[in-house]
Amino acid sequence: EIQTGDKVIVETARGVEFGSVVTGPKDVDDERITPPLKPVIRVATEEDIKKEAKNKEKEKEAFMDRYLDGDGRCVIDQQSSLAMILMTGLYRDREVIKKQLVAAVERDELRLTSGMVGVQYLYHALSECGRADLAFRMITETEPGYRTWYNHGATTLWERWEGENDGSHNHHMFAGGISWFYRSLLGIAPSENAPGFTR
Repeated sequence: EIQTGDKVIVETARGVEFGSVVTGPKDVDDERITPPLKPVIRVATEEDIKKEAKNKEKEKEAFMDRYLDGDGRCVIDQQSSLAMILMTGLYRDREVIKKQLVAAVERDELRLTSGMVGVQYLYHALSECGRADLAFRMITETEPGYRTWYNHGATTLWERWEGENDGSHNHHMFAGGISWFYRSLLGIAPSENAPGFTR
């Protein structure tokens, strides 16, 4: 029987692909599954797992060849790019990217230049750089940003930094700051071995 965490071969809209089971077959009632969920074809073999690892390594090398220069620096010198590269392990020299990220944040005078995607990585990446102080200051001191919302009486996450009356006032995409508070300040983090904070 297939279990949560198993490596499997599945049918997707793109064809047959390698995947991981995130929810076991009995964890969700059949009537609550929204079509077009495709069935698992089979459990992955050791050969499938090795092939997937080799493919991922090729993809990683191709990415690094495209986006890192000869010194290991990212050719896109922006907060989002640097934070995402650091947190996803797509670098040749971790220290080079860490220094480049800190320099970019300082160059930008601690102002947030990343959008909804980058903000999910940025504060955690700064902590990885040993610069949680910069992350805290970006969240609490700079505008536009979380401070803007606080100054306008926000008690939720808004869709726009500057828009008191524009867009959603329940916009989870800017939750990177909250996630950072839990992980970096409080030390509460999810574990792959205990999904849903069961431990």
